[in-house]
Amino acid sequence: MPIFTASAEVGSALMACPNNLQTESEFLKALQAADNYYINGDELILNKARIVPLTKFKTFTSDK
Repeated sequence: MPIFTASAEVGSALMACPNNLQTESEFLKALQAADNYYINGDELILNKARIVPLTKFKTFTSDK
C-alpha cells in the first residue's frame, strides 16, 4: 500500500562527484518517473502507477 502520491520537480547540486554522474542521472530519472513509493521493512520501493517497481533502495551499515 503506497504511503503517498506526489508530483514535483527534481534537481541536484552542481558539485557532483564526476565518477558518479551516471548513477546520479539514473537515480534522478527514477525519482522523476515515480509517482508513489512504499516502505517494506528496510527497503524503499519507488513505483510508477502502483504497478511497476522502478527501483528499490535497501538500508545498510558502513564500517567507516
